[in-house]
Amino acid sequence: MEKDQSRNMDKNLRTPTPWIIFYANREDKEIVLDSNETGCDGYFATLHGKKETQRANALFILEAVNSHDALTAALDRCVEALRQSRGAIMAMCARLDYDSAASPELRTIDAALDAARKVRN
Repeated sequence: MEKDQSRNMDKNLRTPTPWIIFYANREDKEIVLDSNETGCDGYFATLHGKKETQRANALFILEAVNSHDALTAALDRCVEALRQSRGAIMAMCARLDYDSAASPELRTIDAALDAARKVRN
């Protein structure tokens, strides 16, 4: 998947959301399509197995795909808030002549920022 300068997925290269479930009349297959209800844009996934499992997997895929932009935006806002909080804690530690390396809050923030970095890259 190509990424832009900020390491985000290039939204121009992917199918726009929201995606929907389109029930095809082909054998026992259920197909996840984009928002074109006529099914003319081509399918992205053909699901196999029991109908209940197909439907559950299709709904899970749709929830993930259709929530992606909002979740990544929320993660970016959380990262910014954590960075600001980290800076405030570092400044407070410096004012109090406290070893910031001993701060469990900073270790927790650093672990969260590291996890977010891995998800976004």
